[in-house]
Amino acid sequence: MELGNEKWISVAEVAQKTGYSERHLRRLCQEKRIKSLRLGRDWFTTLEAVETFRKHTKVGRPPRKR
Repeated sequence: MELGNEKWISVAEVAQKTGYSERHLRRLCQEKRIKSLRLGRDWFTTLEAVETFRKHTKVGRPPRKR
């Protein structure tokens, strides 16, 4: 689906293309951590939004406090 100049795709499709689980992507949408749109019960986002999230997110656990 296209809105404006962006191509919005379902979270299920994004999950297949990126390796993130659908559940994780839905949670990111609900927490407004990635640009998303909800139509009915389905979430939509862009691949660019997920890639931006991936670039700005640290991987791994934080260091353990002693």
